[in-house]
This record gives sequence, C-alpha cells and structure tokens, in this order.
Amino acid sequence: MTDWLKAINPTSTATTRPEAVAAARASAIGIFLGIAVGVVGLIRTLGIGAEAMEAAMIQNA
Repeated sequence: MTDWLKAINPTSTATTRPEAVAAARASAIGIFLGIAVGVVGLIRTLGIGAEAMEAAMIQNA
C-alpha cells in the first residue's frame, strides 16, 4: 500500500525497482481513467450535445 501512495505522489523519486513498477502502474491507471473520461465526454457531446444545439436553434428561430 505504501508503494501505491508513494507512486501517486508526483514529487517522489523511485529509488528501487518495486517503486518504479508501482509508479508505472499508477501512471497507466491514471492514463486509462483519463481516456475513459474523455471518451464519455465525447459520446455525450456528439449524442446529446447535437440534439440540444438543434433544439436551441429551432427555439431561437
């Protein structure tokens, strides 16, 4: 557990191999979560956003 806590600290340095592995895993998890949030946002923008924009344009016209 301490390896994970140390891995997510951006100012810590990895001095041993297990610390470096934990930091790499934490980074991979962070990247995956960032991509997942981006994909969900993109789907919402393309799906719901287009309909809402079209409804607003019709209402204003």
